[in-house]
Amino acid sequence: MSSTLAKAALSGHGQSSLLRPRVSYICLMTRPDEVQRLVDDISHLLAAPTTLESRDFELIAFCAHDADGGDGSAGIDPVRMHSILGRGSTLQTRAWFEAFGIATATCPVRTPAAPELGIRPRLCLPVRHRRRLLGYVWLLDAGELDPAGAEVAAAVVLTERLAELLAARESTDVSAALADALTGAGARRAEALRVLAGQLGGVPAVVVATAVGPGIQLDGQRVQLLPAASPVAAPAGVSSPFTDLAQLRRAHRQAAYAARVAEAMPTLGPVLRWDELGAYRLLRDVPADDPEVTRLVAALADVPELLDTAEVYLDHAGNVQAAAAALFIHRQTLYHRIARIEALTGLTLTSGTDRLLLHLAVKVTAVKVTRLSGSPY
Repeated sequence: MSSTLAKAALSGHGQSSLLRPRVSYICLMTRPDEVQRLVDDISHLLAAPTTLESRDFELIAFCAHDADGGDGSAGIDPVRMHSILGRGSTLQTRAWFEAFGIATATCPVRTPAAPELGIRPRLCLPVRHRRRLLGYVWLLDAGELDPAGAEVAAAVVLTERLAELLAARESTDVSAALADALTGAGARRAEALRVLAGQLGGVPAVVVATAVGPGIQLDGQRVQLLPAASPVAAPAGVSSPFTDLAQLRRAHRQAAYAARVAEAMPTLGPVLRWDELGAYRLLRDVPADDPEVTRLVAALADVPELLDTAEVYLDHAGNVQAAAAALFIHRQTLYHRIARIEALTGLTLTSGTDRLLLHLAVKVTAVKVTRLSGSPY
């Protein structure tokens, strides 16, 4: 990023001495991507050594000034040196900074010096995207910058752009990790679960499966991993909430099945949650190719209206008047169709057992053979 964006970020705050850099600066990162350029511009704007870290204090990018830190160390303290050389901070350092509320802050936070820990004064700019914390921009400034000043406000504008870039990267990383967690094995899957755990941060999650939409493509569906409180676009199937990612594959099976029920039974609702499926949950373990299921459905398959009639009649618990109204046919027509169903299947629909058998066969087929792809669940 050029200084043009940096100047634009300052617009509306009047003339600033930052447009005439107080010190020269050098970039220490070698990646010439936009994230690094934004870190460079923030460092240039505020004339301070700058570090960008993830919310887990892992180093993403940094830029150093040749400004003297007061003791000839060019603005470097042991904590910053460890972050650069070790690609992150220690747990002790993380706990010390988090004690100042940076993890929940939505505006710049001043952190004091702690000589006994090798920590100099810093200004922290939380990096948030749609209120979700993605990381921190750290400025080693000897306590000189005003958190409420126009200069810092300009840097916050650049930080917001950083948040957009990090969110886009994270989305890509999470999609790849989700695919590896669901289909991979061994170390590959373990690393994917680690990435997903960092994304969720202990928040209850759900797996969402849809016929079309965002997410990874798996078994003819689009699959997403979302915080449980996230809104879900219809139509979709949603798993039970979980916090242990060891349950991810189980949750995926729940969501995938719920999505197929939603597709087959639109009257149940455009978004179906596993916990709300009721009796349909019991059908999941009935194989669609069960011989009796296959026989009964095949017996009616050549006359499509008989399958629909059987389903509606049984959905209405054998109530002829209600079923006829739902099918928009005369009751006598329904009686005629019921007789044909019995003749073709060999069942007697006045028998509760036979009604249950046919109902199961019709529902299992409707749910487990998708109407979009025609492939079995």
